[in-house]
Amino acid sequence: MVRRKDFETDEWYYCGSIIGEDFRLEHEQEKKERHDEKYESHKQRAKERQQRLSEEGREIGPLPQCADPELVSACREDLRRFMLTFGNDAELTEPLFPDPFCDAQEYAISAVQETLLHGGDRPLCLPRGFAKTTICEWGIAWALVYGHQKFILIIGAKLKLAQQILANVKWIMGTSLFSACFPELCYPIERLEQCMGRAPGQTLNGIHTNIKSNSDILVCPTVEGSPSSGSIVTTSGLDGAIRGLKYGPYRPTAIVIDDPQTEKSAESVTQTEKRWNLLSGCIKGLGGRKTRLAMIATITVQRPDDLSEKILKEWGGRRFSMLRSLPKNMELWEEYNTLRKLGIHNFQTTEEQIRQCTDFYIQHRAEMDEGAEAEWPTSFQPGEISAIQNAMNKFFEDKKTFFAEYQNRPLAVYDLSHNLKFEEITAKIIQLPRYEIPLECERVTAGIDIQQDCLYWVVTSWGTGFRGHVMDYGRYPDGNATIQTKFPGVGEKDAFYLALMDLLPKLGDRVYERADGTRIKTSRILIDANRGLFTPQVRRSCFDLSRILINPGFQERGEVPEFKYHEGLFEPVFGWGKGDCEEFVRGLPKPGEERGDNWQRLPRKEINLVRHTRYDTNYWKSNVRTFWQAPLKAAGSLTLFRGDEVLHWTFIQHQLSEKSEPFTGTRGTIDKWTMTPNTENHLWDCLIMATVAEATLGGSLESGTPAISSETVSYTADWLTLADANLNGPPDSKDSPDTGGGTIYTADWNSIGM
Repeated sequence: MVRRKDFETDEWYYCGSIIGEDFRLEHEQEKKERHDEKYESHKQRAKERQQRLSEEGREIGPLPQCADPELVSACREDLRRFMLTFGNDAELTEPLFPDPFCDAQEYAISAVQETLLHGGDRPLCLPRGFAKTTICEWGIAWALVYGHQKFILIIGAKLKLAQQILANVKWIMGTSLFSACFPELCYPIERLEQCMGRAPGQTLNGIHTNIKSNSDILVCPTVEGSPSSGSIVTTSGLDGAIRGLKYGPYRPTAIVIDDPQTEKSAESVTQTEKRWNLLSGCIKGLGGRKTRLAMIATITVQRPDDLSEKILKEWGGRRFSMLRSLPKNMELWEEYNTLRKLGIHNFQTTEEQIRQCTDFYIQHRAEMDEGAEAEWPTSFQPGEISAIQNAMNKFFEDKKTFFAEYQNRPLAVYDLSHNLKFEEITAKIIQLPRYEIPLECERVTAGIDIQQDCLYWVVTSWGTGFRGHVMDYGRYPDGNATIQTKFPGVGEKDAFYLALMDLLPKLGDRVYERADGTRIKTSRILIDANRGLFTPQVRRSCFDLSRILINPGFQERGEVPEFKYHEGLFEPVFGWGKGDCEEFVRGLPKPGEERGDNWQRLPRKEINLVRHTRYDTNYWKSNVRTFWQAPLKAAGSLTLFRGDEVLHWTFIQHQLSEKSEPFTGTRGTIDKWTMTPNTENHLWDCLIMATVAEATLGGSLESGTPAISSETVSYTADWLTLADANLNGPPDSKDSPDTGGGTIYTADWNSIGM
């Protein structure tokens, strides 16, 4: 047995026998247990230390004391004092409100205060640059910090504009005096040191502050006893997902809407109506059932009858202008403007131009200021000496912008009352029977609009200078029947083809009589082929009806049928409505192509079977509207056959189904036509196509462009002559095409391959 020493423990042990081996194993086990115990103890101490340090880092208490409780109390019900106190903080680089507020700004401040305290709707219609958005930003900060509003929603025309307002509100809260006076709001946010990753763990006196802050939202710190505790400010664009907006259990209590329209939407009647419906419906319904919602809208009137004017009309409120009245002696101001233009022409610097104009203004100031009164007398730029001079500089730079953006009284640059009215059409009903052609008319055209289950058509007659008359119109099949019920047992496309093959000959071969006894047939019928599903059937029917049989009786003689092709009576037509953003037609005419006033008649291609016509829908709809509004007997005037409002009710409603609005594209401003919801426009479209048909036959507006052709296209046989010579001519019946007349052909079309 050997005696050995353990140098780690300084203990001796015996080995070399069973007793010694057991002793050694027992010793090693005790050693391991002591080591594990020390390690666990170390881990526990480290964990406790880390937890203590973490808690010390997350805990931000105690809260600093307010620097000036009396000042805070004085501003509680006074937004104006709040703005002047904290906006003119001595530690700011420069005061935000160095000049006295003008009457318009005083009104706006009072309106924002009253609305945020008591709710209601209030528009702020101040000129551009009068700080109406800034007043709202300070109003939001004031309402939050004093607890006047729990949940404020900021809405901009675009989301980024609303986010910028929220960023400015956060900047206000970060100013030194504001932070010192409202530590319960600012101190927890400052302790995050712009690291929002710390926000979930931050506590004050052991209670989580629950701060949330990003570009879209600010949730104020949860602080016991603080008026702003847990208050919310969030943002949205007017086109965003606003409906049913909530944050947790909270709904908005106040909404600030900044410039809810864009320049483009102000020009659009449809957009104006859409945005108004959004404001008065969806947005106004965001508050809780028992909440008196506070709504403030900063607006600038850009167009007559735009969204801003609608808000002013419905919500009330005052409209302020940069100049309350314009100067009387405009001759001197014109001389002033001449100096300004000469300075630009002579490449003078901006400073030189301003100095030269200002010297002239100083010499004649009394006369030039006569009659003029500025809303904000202290608002002018460096180099200028009065607010009147500043306003007149803007006047001469762009009169349209001056009256819209700075006067809130835009010039009537576009008359939105020009759309058709019911009484304008009824006034054009004349005492001429259905189907009869007026004496001044010498040509007949028609237009057919295709629908999924029926066809609509309008027949017109025309004289020189687009003196037009609507002689007939209708629906095929008559009444409430459909094409599918009229041709049962065939496919949808085949039924549609059969319907065209039934209606087109009836319209094309009808003979109309003029008051002097002259008989006139239809010269051209345009069929809408824009409905892609049925475009091939339109082309095929036009092609089949343009084949003239030149060897009648071929079956008896054992001959093969021979045809002569004559295009022109029936043609597909395609409307083009892309507006003024691109050219309607480009390049020189191709061989066989015809062009006219915003229409194009393309040559035939084998793949298309027949040639077709294209036209600018916006342009020709505006023309037809003008025809309805023109006086009787005037060039470019439309009339309607004898009847009353009851007889023509459907036709007139179709004429009133679309409205136009100004649309500005790369090549100027045009009428952009859109359909009024829940209306039908089929007979309106038919009339447009019938008018374009007249244009393709040589009809032109007095101010229009006559038709041009790159190549004279002639035919050896005349369609009407051949139709009368080789086939039985059309009956003289004046019955409606849907109720009588029958087919005019004696040949069996199916037997000759039709």
